[in-house]
Amino acid sequence: MSDVPDGQALPQAAREGVSIIVPAFNEEAILERTVSTLHAAFKSFSIPFEIIIVDDGSTDRTAEIARALAACHAGEVLLQSHDRNLGIGAAYRTGFARARYPMLTTCAADIPYGPEDIRPFLAALGRADTIVGVRVLRAGYGPLMRFNSWLYMRLVHAFFGLPLRDVNWTCFYRADLLRRVEIRESGIPMLLEVLVKLRDLGGSFFEVEVHQPERMEGVASASRFRVMGRTAAGFFRVWRRWRRERPRGAPPGVAACGTKTGG
Repeated sequence: MSDVPDGQALPQAAREGVSIIVPAFNEEAILERTVSTLHAAFKSFSIPFEIIIVDDGSTDRTAEIARALAACHAGEVLLQSHDRNLGIGAAYRTGFARARYPMLTTCAADIPYGPEDIRPFLAALGRADTIVGVRVLRAGYGPLMRFNSWLYMRLVHAFFGLPLRDVNWTCFYRADLLRRVEIRESGIPMLLEVLVKLRDLGGSFFEVEVHQPERMEGVASASRFRVMGRTAAGFFRVWRRWRRERPRGAPPGVAACGTKTGG
C-alpha cells in the first residue's frame, strides 16, 4: 500500500485546494516532464488543485507544449501567456491573479517535484498563513552556492529581522493574504520581498524541513556572477523601499509580528 496520504488524511486547508504557479521561459526541453510529474504528484493526494503554467514570452515551443498539457489535463492544467518576456515576478503576478484555490504555491519549471517533496507542505497547511520550505539538503549545490546561501540569510536576518532559515525555496501561501502584497521585484529577491511584506501584514510562518530535488538539466542561474550581482542589487532595492514604507512602529530590523517555526 502506498504511504502517500489521500485527501482525507490531510488538514482541511489542503482539502480546500491548492493552485500551483509554474513560470516558464523557453523550457521546451523539460516542461512536459516537469508538469506531468507535478500533476501526478498532486493527483496522488486526492485534493482539488490546478497547475497554472505562465509562458513568459517564450520564443520556442513552450506555449505549444503547455497548450497540449492543458488539453490533456483539462481543468487541472491551465495556460496563461505573456506577449514578451516580463520576468519571473510578472509571471508570478499573472499566476496569482488567475488562481482560484485558497492556497497558492510556486514551482520551478526545471525541477521535478514528487509526492515526497510536496507532502510536508500539505501536512502543515493550516498551522500558519505561510508554510516555508527550509532546505536541509540542496542537490547540486557546490561550495560557492552554499556560501552564497549562508551569506544571503545572514543579510536577511541583519537587514530585515526576518526570523526564517530559508527564503528562496518553495512556500505555500494563503491566497487572500498574498494578494494584498504588491510585488515590485522580478528576480530572486522577489521571494524575500513577498515574505517580508507578509510578515508586515501580520502574517505567521511555519517552517518545514525538505530536500531540494536535483534539477533536470543545467545549473542554478544563481551560481553565475552576473546573476549574483543582480541579486545583490535587488536585495538592497527591497531593503531601501522597506525602510521607507515599513509599518509604523516596526523599528529597523525587528519583526512586525510573531513567527512560528517547526519541522
